[in-house]
Amino acid sequence: MTPKLAGARSVKLALPRKLWVLLALGGVLVAAVFALVPVTVRFGDDPLLRLRELDPELSPPPTNAVCGSPVRSLNVEPADTSLYELARASACEDAGRRRLAAAVAGGLLIVVSALLGRAATSPRPPRVPVPTDGGALPSG
Repeated sequence: MTPKLAGARSVKLALPRKLWVLLALGGVLVAAVFALVPVTVRFGDDPLLRLRELDPELSPPPTNAVCGSPVRSLNVEPADTSLYELARASACEDAGRRRLAAAVAGGLLIVVSALLGRAATSPRPPRVPVPTDGGALPSG
């Protein structure tokens, strides 16, 4: 038996049911907005760009790019076959996948929290008494 502290009581977060639904919708909205914000990547450490050093005539292009929304960045085709374009396309695809995964995870976390809160505040059905005299329920 664990001793109870004097004055200790459980704290319940009692918000109206509609507020929990609004919080769940807010989670979906957060995920959608986070998935549409443009992705910017830095890819100076890409192994493909190390091959530039083999040709001294190549000038180093900038190694950061704005890829657009993560949804559009899932399948990026390089504009040409240069090492820079291949590295940029690869970095944009990776950043788009990471951003979408973060958006889905964050949105689901908010939605599940809201649904758990709504379930915790919903009224519970009354308990049915369990017979203690051997199993027969009273008829009538």
